[in-house]
Amino acid sequence: EVVNKEDDGAFSNLDLRVIEMFSSRAATAVVNARLIEDLVRSERMAAVGQAVTGLSHYTKNIVTGLSGSIELIEMGLADDNIEVLQKAFPIFKRSTKRINNFVQDMLSFSKPRKPMREPYRFEDLVDEALDTFMDLASGKTVKVKKEIDLDDRAVYLDSQGIYRCLLNLIGNASDVMPEKNGSIVVKARRSPEDVLEVEVCDNGPGVPEDMREKIFDPFFSTKGAKGTGLGLAVTAKIIREHGGCITVVDAPGGGACFKFTLPAAAAAQRELPGE
Repeated sequence: EVVNKEDDGAFSNLDLRVIEMFSSRAATAVVNARLIEDLVRSERMAAVGQAVTGLSHYTKNIVTGLSGSIELIEMGLADDNIEVLQKAFPIFKRSTKRINNFVQDMLSFSKPRKPMREPYRFEDLVDEALDTFMDLASGKTVKVKKEIDLDDRAVYLDSQGIYRCLLNLIGNASDVMPEKNGSIVVKARRSPEDVLEVEVCDNGPGVPEDMREKIFDPFFSTKGAKGTGLGLAVTAKIIREHGGCITVVDAPGGGACFKFTLPAAAAAQRELPGE
């Protein structure tokens, strides 16, 4: 209105009042925008600080295990004591695997990626994840069972990515269950629509309904310094990248049951290499 004033005449008092009114609104909008930017920046920094704190505590726990096992290994080498070495090496091995899994989760979370699909026998993938879990689950009595109802056809997926999903879900189940009488069941079947359906169920305390959406958020953890808040977020991300989805429900008889699906595009009619 200021620029396009008709007849190139002088501004009237009414013109000036209208301009003052709109400039006041514009100034308020600018101030509000700056306040919102400051608030978002503060919230972002607080979230970053919380995430760094959690990751630092988790890393410190792993490094403590590594340092302790290294001291024992050095003692065993110095005294030529095989018994000490045999006790220390498994701790060192587990701590190394934990830091490797932690780094892999961070890399998986850091950027979007297209799954590198390949034909793979899904039961072999479950066995690999369970073998790794048993190496890491020292000190807990956990009964692990698998119920695989699949034919001999390969599944076309990113084997490393889905392996991480299985390991995260199994490890997460183990973390929340008691020291004794823990139970984990891994199920897999192929639906009539050729969709791969997978479940990881436990007999732990379960997941409250008000947390079932939050647990897939990055850096959200109910385990304090024992968790990174990345495992379930990475799992959900990898499954979404495959075109699937993941949910959590109550397990039969108590506990939590994480269910994920991989759509028909993930199922291959191809034979495995060498067959």
